[in-house]
Amino acid sequence: VYKDIIYSLVAIKEGNINKMKLVTIDTENKKIHNVKSLYAVGESEFSSQRNWNPMIYNDELYFSTRLHRHKIMKYEGENVLYETINDQLAIQSKYKKVHGGTRAILYKGNYIAVGHYKYESEYYTSFFYTFEDRPPFKILKITKEFLLPLPKEYEKMSNRVQMITGLEEYDSTSVYLTMGLMDSAMCAYKIRYKVIEELLNNNCEV
Repeated sequence: VYKDIIYSLVAIKEGNINKMKLVTIDTENKKIHNVKSLYAVGESEFSSQRNWNPMIYNDELYFSTRLHRHKIMKYEGENVLYETINDQLAIQSKYKKVHGGTRAILYKGNYIAVGHYKYESEYYTSFFYTFEDRPPFKILKITKEFLLPLPKEYEKMSNRVQMITGLEEYDSTSVYLTMGLMDSAMCAYKIRYKVIEELLNNNCEV
């Protein structure tokens, strides 16, 4: 929700290129409106884009467009781009693809979000990360990669593709995660902030 309007980010394949689109959602009439193409600041409009992470900073909408080279751009107004390099993700990107996943939310003075790794075998894993709450938005911590446990009704399904796309604060102690499984099922999880902190400090497993 941004300025009292519900938005959604979608990646649409046009030819051989993935492009990001921003749409508004009319929940009353169950319709999508105002499809707008988005282009990453500092990159060609023909570069493939996907898995952007939205965030609110100073009541303005921003997007994280790249993760291993952490690129944050402003949505409206002048072209604003912040870029920092995270050594850990830069190393990981040599062996697997590094993508965003969820929007970023503020917690204890920093942003937290979920990203994912994609292996050549089309196998996905996820990770939490945290970054500064002000420019240049440097990534501070990254958890070990993980897979979420499956609900009983999905235990017989393949666990190869888990895509965490939703992160919402439930209350002051917990968040909700939503995860797509193999593009055919949706799961929701409630996770305590305390567990996320322990993961970020590499003190526990999911």
